[in-house]
Amino acid sequence: MGAIRRGRGQTGADCRGIYYCTFAGLQAENARLQFFLAVLLFCSYGHAMQTYLEQLDSRCARLGVDLRDICRAEGIAATTLARWRKGQAHPRQETAEALFARLDKMAAPPATDMQEAI
Repeated sequence: MGAIRRGRGQTGADCRGIYYCTFAGLQAENARLQFFLAVLLFCSYGHAMQTYLEQLDSRCARLGVDLRDICRAEGIAATTLARWRKGQAHPRQETAEALFARLDKMAAPPATDMQEAI
C-alpha cells in the first residue's frame, strides 16, 4: 500500500512506530479502491438475485412448459399472472413454491409400470 508509510518524520528523528500518509499515496489508494468497486459491480451485475417470476420464467423456458399452464393447473387466474408480468403485483413465497412444485410434477417424465411397482 502506497498511502501509509512507516519511517522517519520531517525532523529526521527515528519514528519507527509512527505511520504517516502522503497525499499522492492516498490518491493512489482511492483510485485502486474505485477500480476494485467498479470491477465488483461489473462482475456482480449479471448475477443479481432473480425475482420469483424471473425464476419461474427461466425454469419454464428450460423445460419447454408455458407458465400460463402451470398457473392454470394451480388455480391462479390469468389476470394475476398478467399483473405479475406488468409489475403491479408480485407472487408470494407460498405461491411461488406451489408453482415450482407443480412445474416439477408437470415436467417430470411419466412413470413406467416398473417405477409404479416400486
